[in-house]
Amino acid sequence: MLIAFTLENYKSFRDKQSLSFVSSQGDEHPEHIVEFNNGLKINKIAAIIGGNSVGKSQLLTAIIDFSMAITRDKLHELHNPHILDQDYKEKATSYEVIITNQKKELFLRYGISVLKETIISEYLYSRPIKKSAKESCIFERTLNNVNFVKPEYKKLENLIQPVLKESGAIITFSRSLEIDELNEIFIWAMHQIPYNPENHKNYAISFVEEHLNKEIEKGNSDSVDKFLSDYNNYIKLCPIYVDSVILQPQGDDGKLRFVYKLKDNKGNENILIGVDSRSTFFSKGTLNVLGFVAVLLWSYKNKFNLYIDEIDSSIHYSLANALLKKVIEEICLMDNVQFIFSTHNLPLLDECIRRDELNIIYKNKDRSSEIINASKFSVRKDAKLSAKYFRGEFGMLPTLMNGLRD
Repeated sequence: MLIAFTLENYKSFRDKQSLSFVSSQGDEHPEHIVEFNNGLKINKIAAIIGGNSVGKSQLLTAIIDFSMAITRDKLHELHNPHILDQDYKEKATSYEVIITNQKKELFLRYGISVLKETIISEYLYSRPIKKSAKESCIFERTLNNVNFVKPEYKKLENLIQPVLKESGAIITFSRSLEIDELNEIFIWAMHQIPYNPENHKNYAISFVEEHLNKEIEKGNSDSVDKFLSDYNNYIKLCPIYVDSVILQPQGDDGKLRFVYKLKDNKGNENILIGVDSRSTFFSKGTLNVLGFVAVLLWSYKNKFNLYIDEIDSSIHYSLANALLKKVIEEICLMDNVQFIFSTHNLPLLDECIRRDELNIIYKNKDRSSEIINASKFSVRKDAKLSAKYFRGEFGMLPTLMNGLRD
C-alpha cells in the first residue's frame, strides 16, 4: 500500500510536497481505513481538488511517470524541473515513495534524484511495522558510488559497481540482485494504472479487451466470464441505454472485442455496436462511462491502484456521484488496493470521503504548487466539504483575472 508520495522540483512543484495517506483520528467512514500492527491507520482513498493549472494533473502524472520509469528502466528521464524559478532549472528533480510490502510486515522508503540524465542519488530504507521499530538502510547511492549497508547485501557492491552507469538505477536490477525489499518497490510500481477520461476513453476499452484475450489464451475463461458478468451489472446500473455487453470475435485478427447491445423502440435487442462504430455512435460521456467501468473492474480485480484525472469529466453529476460511491464501496472491500482521483465537482465529495482523504492543491505567491490536506483545517464531521471550499476556507478560490473583471 502507498503511505506517501513526495516530489521536489517537479514542474509546478518547486518545494518538497507530499501526498499522504496517513489517516487522522476522525471516525467517519471507518471502512476506508487499514490499521497496521503498530497502530498506524492508512486511507484507501485520496481525492485531489484545486483550480485549473494548479498542478492536480501533474501530481497524478508524477506518480505514474515515476512508477512506469521504474518498470521500464527510464528513471534517468525524470528530470522535470520547476521552470518558473531560474535557480531550479539546474537542480535535480526528486521523488520518494513510502509503501508497505505485500504482507504488510515492512515499511519501505525508496527515493531517487535525477539531474538531466544523471541519477544523482538513490536510496532504500526499511522498517518493521511494529511499535518503536527503527528504520534501517538497505543501500545508499551517490552518483556511481554504492554502499549496501544491510550486512547480507554487502557482497552485492562488487557485483553492481562495475556495471552501474550514471543513467542507470539500482532498482532496475532488483530481480537479478534478489533484494526482497527492492523487489517489493518494483512490484508496487507495476501495479499503478492511470485513467484520463479525455485521453483514455477509447484506449481503456481496447486495453481491457487485450488483457481479456490474454486471459483466454492462458485458459482462464472462467475469470473472463466473471469479468463480463460484473461489467454487465455495472453497465445496467448506469442510465446510458446500453442493455448488455458481450465478447465476440471482430476484425481481421479475430480477437474478442466488446459488442454493446441496445434495444430498439419496440424493445427488441437487435442493435449491435462493435469496435468499428462505438466511437462514432456513442457520445463522449457514454464512452467515458464504458471505458471507466471496464478499466476500473480490471484494475481492482488485478490489485492495481487506479489514478483518475477528473473523474467527473463528461459525466452527469448524478451518475458520477453514484459511480464514485460504488467504486469506493468496492475498493474498500479489497486488500492492497487504493483509489486516487481528481475532480472539479466538489459536491461529489460531501458524502463519499473522509476529511483526511481530501487534498487541496493551490499556487502560492511564487506560483509554485503546494499540497495541503483538509485535516489541517478545523472541519466538523457533519460539515459539507464543498460549502467550506466555496467559502474559501481551504484557501484561495479560482477567479477571473482582475483585468477581465474590470
